Amino acid sequence: MIENEKNVGSRRDLLKAAGALAIGAAATNLLAPKEAQAARAKAPRWAMVIDIRRCVGCYSCQVSCKMENAFPMENYGAWVLALDKGQYPDARRVFLPKLCNHCEGNEEDKIPPCVKACPEYPKDRRKFITKDGKKIRYRNGATYKRPDGVILIDNSLCIGCGKCIAACPYGARSFDKRIVAGKDKTKHGVTKC
Repeated sequence: MIENEKNVGSRRDLLKAAGALAIGAAATNLLAPKEAQAARAKAPRWAMVIDIRRCVGCYSCQVSCKMENAFPMENYGAWVLALDKGQYPDARRVFLPKLCNHCEGNEEDKIPPCVKACPEYPKDRRKFITKDGKKIRYRNGATYKRPDGVILIDNSLCIGCGKCIAACPYGARSFDKRIVAGKDKTKHGVTKC
């Protein structure tokens, strides 16, 4: 078997495992309370898919994200992790784009780790209006998740503690020296992709 065919097989196994996880995640929604399930059904669920098989490590996604979102010099919203796999003579480099994946959360409470770590969550209730005009209520905070799955930061409520940065499993959050935390003006606010 050629080396490329071995890689394709391992990639296929990876994609099969990811598909099984997606099916498992969908199955856990069947066990959720009917009200929560109905609310999730009303809002679209946004996602970004990156085909890492085609990533060649050019870092253009990292640079374009930085330029588009005007991140300061020391921060990146998305970054590419270069991993060396195998040993000589079968060594190879794999590139893994790391960005905010807008986590679903754990099975018990469906709250993402960055949101759960935020001491300013939960706050008041807000309304999310879908494209067809339906209103869904959700909890707000310095870090919060909308019903459509997007995780956002409200720096006016942020205290600048950095707990959400430490809790992010993807390393997609950082302090931004240009943003002041809303509740503690002596600390920096948080940014992410």
